[in-house]
Amino acid sequence: MEELVIQRIFRIVLRCQWVVFILATCVNGLVMRRRARNDIAEHPERAEGYNRLIRWYIFWANVPWGIMGIGITVGSVPTVVHYLAPREGNPWVTAFYGSVIAVWGLVCCWVFFLEGAEMLVEHPRFLFPNASSPARVKLYSVLLGVGMLFLIIMLFLADTPVPEWLS
Repeated sequence: MEELVIQRIFRIVLRCQWVVFILATCVNGLVMRRRARNDIAEHPERAEGYNRLIRWYIFWANVPWGIMGIGITVGSVPTVVHYLAPREGNPWVTAFYGSVIAVWGLVCCWVFFLEGAEMLVEHPRFLFPNASSPARVKLYSVLLGVGMLFLIIMLFLADTPVPEWLS
């Protein structure tokens, strides 16, 4: 009896976890704002750039979590744990990973072709504190993208069992 109660609580928590991910992303945006405060005080002309970067970060970083939340809310995906088993072929899980790759692709296009690397160098307190040159920002972007793709490929190749009581 007690085990069923614990499982039920876990199921509820794991159904709502996507909201925690969205809140954590927003809090991270606030942390970025706080980190940039001293730089803005020294260089007030950078304030608008930081505002734009943080707004876009909060929006685009939450796109995958929003897709995850829709998949769970409409009942197609039982919990966030099911997103660790993409081989099951759930379209919402596939859409989630597709959105992660698409958002990263947009970021890389911005960094490489739309002067995003230069903007990140001009706003050093946003993401990469050691980004002393656009080349370094581009290198970080590529390394992060390769790491992310490796993890996604590993998840698709792995046969991750989801406990029956979570379904």
